[in-house]
Amino acid sequence: MEKIKAALLILLGSFFSCTDDVIQRILADHGYTPWQIVQGRTLLAILILMPFVIKKKLYKTNIAGLHILRGGLFCCTVCFHILGLAKAPLALCALIEFTGPLFILLFSMIFLKEKVTLTQTFAALITFGTVASIIDYNNVTIKYGAIFVLIAMMIYAGIETINKKIISTYNENEFTMIFLYNVYAFAIISLLCLKSFTIPTITDTLLFIGLGSGSILFFLCFLKAFKLANISFLSTFKYSEFIYKSLFGVLLFNEEIKYSNIVAMAIIIITNIFLIFTDKGENKKE
Repeated sequence: MEKIKAALLILLGSFFSCTDDVIQRILADHGYTPWQIVQGRTLLAILILMPFVIKKKLYKTNIAGLHILRGGLFCCTVCFHILGLAKAPLALCALIEFTGPLFILLFSMIFLKEKVTLTQTFAALITFGTVASIIDYNNVTIKYGAIFVLIAMMIYAGIETINKKIISTYNENEFTMIFLYNVYAFAIISLLCLKSFTIPTITDTLLFIGLGSGSILFFLCFLKAFKLANISFLSTFKYSEFIYKSLFGVLLFNEEIKYSNIVAMAIIIITNIFLIFTDKGENKKE
């Protein structure tokens, strides 16, 4: 039952993550640089969380160094991700993001000493092979977009691994993690924006509020899920982002869903269903 709840939280968190990507792409189209978007996103998240965090005194921590590291990595992964979103369709970005679980599996084995089953490895490799087979490597724009998103996924996998380490070892409160994550990221990215600060319009301000709120919601969903199930198991459910981003691309940006993308999506869904039933069978044997 706990694994089912964790999977649902990941699916919900992935939806909020996708809406954040849509907003970031719109803000980039409005002329904001990646670091300006990160600055606005983290500032709004801090302002939204501050009353609750101060009231509950959730700003205290004994692992400030890890939170600073998380904040710095967050700045890097979001900036690279925004650069990728600006160069490639949303659905394609989602497909490239499916390489993330491979890095998470690798980091989980190396740094967290987690046991990764043969089924999980098999599912991740099938997904990676499917994604790699449909990318148009002859398109220079897409190629650079793919590189940026790939770098972002490597860094993001590192963040997820640190999150799991903090939760399992230090039992840090979720809101403390989210608040300090944004505080240190805002402090770091502000150093880059001292000479490029732009006062947003009313419309853009609303977008930044939505971005900050969405970032809180999807991090909260992910962190709660990590307390209920293994990170390497949960990583496979982030594949749902392809469905979300494909729909957003069609509805908001007039992007085309290619037949090859549909086939890829079908393969990934079948793989995930197989993973779920296989995992249940292994748990019964244990």
